[in-house]
Amino acid sequence: MPPTPPDPHGLIFLSYERAQEQSARALVQALRALGHPVFFDLDSLGPDEPLDRALERAATTCTAGVILARTGWGRSGWAVGEYDLLLRRWMEQGLPLVLVFPPGARPELPQPCPPTVTLHTPTQAVAALLPLLVHAPAPSAPPVDPQDLDALLVAGREAEAAALARRLLDDPPAADPHARLALLRRLVAPLLRVSDDRACARALDEAWARAEALDQRRADLAHDLALLMGRRGDSAAEAAWLAQARARAEAERDEELAARVQVQRALVAMRAGDAAGALALLTPHLPRWTQGDAPSEAMAALLLHASALRLLGQEASARARLEELRFRARSRGDAITEGAAAFELGTLVDEAEPDRALAWYQESLALARGAGDRVGEVRALAQAAVRLARSGRGEEARARVAEAVEVEPDSALVAWARGWVDPPG
Repeated sequence: MPPTPPDPHGLIFLSYERAQEQSARALVQALRALGHPVFFDLDSLGPDEPLDRALERAATTCTAGVILARTGWGRSGWAVGEYDLLLRRWMEQGLPLVLVFPPGARPELPQPCPPTVTLHTPTQAVAALLPLLVHAPAPSAPPVDPQDLDALLVAGREAEAAALARRLLDDPPAADPHARLALLRRLVAPLLRVSDDRACARALDEAWARAEALDQRRADLAHDLALLMGRRGDSAAEAAWLAQARARAEAERDEELAARVQVQRALVAMRAGDAAGALALLTPHLPRWTQGDAPSEAMAALLLHASALRLLGQEASARARLEELRFRARSRGDAITEGAAAFELGTLVDEAEPDRALAWYQESLALARGAGDRVGEVRALAQAAVRLARSGRGEEARARVAEAVEVEPDSALVAWARGWVDPPG
């Protein structure tokens, strides 16, 4: 007896990329012809409903999911975010989920992978996928081991990952110096993500000394030291470490690290007010990190890209990029990036809609605090203080500055906000 098709009253979420619109429309028509409601973004949005909220609503409430993929699939942040949401529901809740491929196409997708069918014709594809949407086998998702640093990062539990990194940093070093060096390299990422610069500096200093003694590669450490110096406001040290990272990445033939160096150079250009130069440095490398587990280089690069677009007056493009990134970060449970995107959305409306900007800064602050992101917390407080001061709300502005001082009293952002709230003279 053939399996019962999905409940006609249940919603099927169809995920696709814009280049697949024709095939997606054909699949939607074939499914709807059989009485199945389908969420298709081109005709399923509510009045004035933002795309990111509509996608999140549909992907978290649908009763089945269909992903239309192809070779080279995954270049759209929207599609990657949809896939992350649906895949997580498949693994954790048993959501029926099927991937549909054109003949011969097999994109690189995370493992484990849901069931697949081939799109010879829309009718044939629907006939093949409907039974799978009833009994799509889901893997059992093991709980995240609180002692597994990498698993915590992938799960978006970055505050826990940073706490584990601090403990491992304080543990007695392993007898094997190579093992200790490998551990130190792994500790840097979570500490950088939550802006624990003091612990990160300890890890990097020890890692550099050990790598030098063992004559091991150091390009990645030089890059991370440049990033740390930039956050501290030491532009001379940042430039020196960045130059060393670039030279070592070329000598070690590490293409990914060379691209990360370019992103850092773009950040330096942005600080110098050269948004066009930053954009030129960033653009060739954006496709490299379209996919990847959080935290990924994509997040920093795409945020920087949106900032450059905003400064160049391309506000619509900047907003589209940020909304896509915010949805993708939420899909991955990446609160640090979601908070950073909310902050940037606030800066887009800071002049024209100050109250709306303050709401964005408050959302950014809440996300940063939840993730233990000190830089994000101070950034949101300082920007809110300046906006309040410019709106004539001095007492509220001083309260925000006082909160920022409690988090990071020596921050350059705190000094900047103070200059607006209580200008000299």
